[in-house]
Amino acid sequence: MNFIDYYQNYKSERKLILSENQFADMMLMLPSVLVSFSDGEFDELEKASLAGAGGANVISYEMYNELTSIASGSEAKQNEILSNLKGFIANDAESKEIVLELMEDAGKASEGLSDVESNKISALKSALSLN
Repeated sequence: MNFIDYYQNYKSERKLILSENQFADMMLMLPSVLVSFSDGEFDELEKASLAGAGGANVISYEMYNELTSIASGSEAKQNEILSNLKGFIANDAESKEIVLELMEDAGKASEGLSDVESNKISALKSALSLN
C-alpha cells in the first residue's frame, strides 16, 4: 500500500485531524518513541526530547497521543506502521538520517543509552533497512 492510501486508511480508522505532512512527521518520530518505550519507562526527559524533535518547540496533542498509543499498543500494529514507514523512506536519505538521529537522541535523553534501548535501535535499523 502506498503512503497516501495508508494515510487515508489510518486517518479514517483513527479519526485523525493530522494533515498528510503531519502524519509523515509522526511516522518519522515513531521509531524514536519505540526506543524510548523499550526500557519500560517513558520519562520526562524522553518526553521533552520528543517534544523538541526535528526542531519543533511543541508537539501537537494529537500527534503525541497517537505516538504513545502506537508505542504502548500491539506489536502487530507497530510492525504495520513500520512497514509503511520503511517504504516511505526507502529512497529518501534525508528522512533516513532524521529517523536515525531521532532514535539516538531518544535513547540518550535520560541516563544515556541503555542496552535495551541500544538493542531496540539495532532492531529498528534492521526493520527499516537503515543499516
